[in-house]
Amino acid sequence: MGREKRIKEETKMNTVMNYMYRDGSNYKDYTSVVLEGEITEEDKKVIQNVLGGGELFIPEQVGLPANRLNQYERCEDDHPYCELDPDEGFELTNAEPTVAMTVAELVNAFASVTAWDESLVACGS
Repeated sequence: MGREKRIKEETKMNTVMNYMYRDGSNYKDYTSVVLEGEITEEDKKVIQNVLGGGELFIPEQVGLPANRLNQYERCEDDHPYCELDPDEGFELTNAEPTVAMTVAELVNAFASVTAWDESLVACGS
């Protein structure tokens, strides 16, 4: 049993989540985080059902960081949303988590969103 447990621990996979900020002038900034645990197709569907327009979300509202072009230098072009492709935005990895969040916690955070709160991220902050 000890050897079996070690093998399972050695093959435990985590999930990379890649998302992008794009301002009104089409300047882009990217964020990648590693979450603890493996994402499933069902998890992706839960997340996709909450994304605005099928791809938009506010990372801070679900407990994630976001890179946004030096935090809104051009306020007239900026907004709080990042883009996530639910099919292409996730991949499995054996890298260590970079955020203190599991895939299950992320899915629960998305599932609890009833509306995206644009006031969470202010222009110039």
